[in-house]
Amino acid sequence: TMMPLPTFWSILFFIMLLLLGLDSQGCFIFSLVKYVPLTYNKTYVYPNWAIGLGWSLALSSMLCVPLVIVIRLCQTEGPFLVRVKYLLTPREPN
Repeated sequence: TMMPLPTFWSILFFIMLLLLGLDSQGCFIFSLVKYVPLTYNKTYVYPNWAIGLGWSLALSSMLCVPLVIVIRLCQTEGPFLVRVKYLLTPREPN
């Protein structure tokens, strides 16, 4: 069976995807702004190198996709909008 108003539901789906991304970014930025160094039992403050290591591990998984996007944009030739359109066009794998 088909759902009533299929274009309406497809529009809602893409709005949901947009809002989910914005909400996730908002939560991440809020946590950066309200950051308080991690403590154990409210007495032991972890050293800066340990906090830096934790942030590095967390960011290593988050920065992979944006890094590949920037690399591909730099490697592709042509004007910016043409490069973006080319990279967003699906192609058959070799």
